Amino acid sequence: MEKMLDSQIGEIITKDPDLGFAFYQLGIMFPSIEDKKVSHICENHNLDKDWFLKHIDDLKSFDPVDWKENPQFRMSSMILHLKQVHRFFIQEKLPFLLKLIKGIEPKKFVDPNIGKDLKLLFPLFYDDFVGHIKKEESEVFDYVLFLNDLEKGKGNPGLIHFLKPEQSINQIALEHLEEDDEMEGIRALTSDFYCPDDCSVSEKVIFWELKRFEKDLRKHSRIENDHFFPKAVGLERSVREMIGSNLLKN
Repeated sequence: MEKMLDSQIGEIITKDPDLGFAFYQLGIMFPSIEDKKVSHICENHNLDKDWFLKHIDDLKSFDPVDWKENPQFRMSSMILHLKQVHRFFIQEKLPFLLKLIKGIEPKKFVDPNIGKDLKLLFPLFYDDFVGHIKKEESEVFDYVLFLNDLEKGKGNPGLIHFLKPEQSINQIALEHLEEDDEMEGIRALTSDFYCPDDCSVSEKVIFWELKRFEKDLRKHSRIENDHFFPKAVGLERSVREMIGSNLLKN
């Protein structure tokens, strides 16, 4: 890692595109400083060089999407993890991509038409994705947490009719399985995120990060489909049976 200090920003990011996002997380947007040495950047930003190298290494190895299933984990813990991943996507990863795509001129893409279309398509994708996340959290997560409380004997069962989504959790889970390819349009536009050898550093990082985001998104969707929704469906069924049983007793 120490060799990095004497290397130019553009050179090391070309070799390791993950570093583009790592620099961004430290407040350093690389396209305007590609010809600067890392040591120069550390001095300009008053960053200790040893701390900088370690921090870059930590940021590169950090995987916020990873989830190791454990029967001991409570539903509230799983939802907290899913919300943290959502925050990572919409507050860090996607704003980085949005800033990169908006900041690069189409003529700097190997195929300017792709650059032009991407500048139009990605902001629309971003808005749609954020809307989907907000809806999932407000309609599904909040309702499931309410069911979780009811199962533990907390909360007012009478509120279930006001808080439940229009569809059952089972129906939402089935739709979630079918809608599992949000990146289809961007993947088609970029020919599966293919980046020619003669592309610019910015284009390389954009395509790399789009591919990385799709991979993270698929992993996140699997966690929801394989762990969250099955538990949520079982919870909804259990609470409905419990409420029905209590009504019969009364």
